[in-house]
Amino acid sequence: MHNRKHILVFMAGLIILITAEVAAVKKAISRPSPSIQSCGKLLPAGVNFAIKISGNIDTRQQERLFAGNFTVSDDTKQHNPARQKQTEPFINCVKSLLK
Repeated sequence: MHNRKHILVFMAGLIILITAEVAAVKKAISRPSPSIQSCGKLLPAGVNFAIKISGNIDTRQQERLFAGNFTVSDDTKQHNPARQKQTEPFINCVKSLLK
């Protein structure tokens, strides 16, 4: 009887663990891959931004690395340190897509 109680407690714990793992996998699967559009949600509202990405990938090399430029500017076309700080999360998000 005592042994049966241990088995039931073990089985209940195992079921809880499996349920948590299934929920975590479902959440990971349902999360969309990042995109430039989803990164755009990190930009401050009320501003028109110009995004320019240009570069090359040399497929003659074994390791195919992106080499190029990525710029973000707002419609004021002026250097603004505060705006630059506001766009850093977006820039980091897009950089991760370009790797």
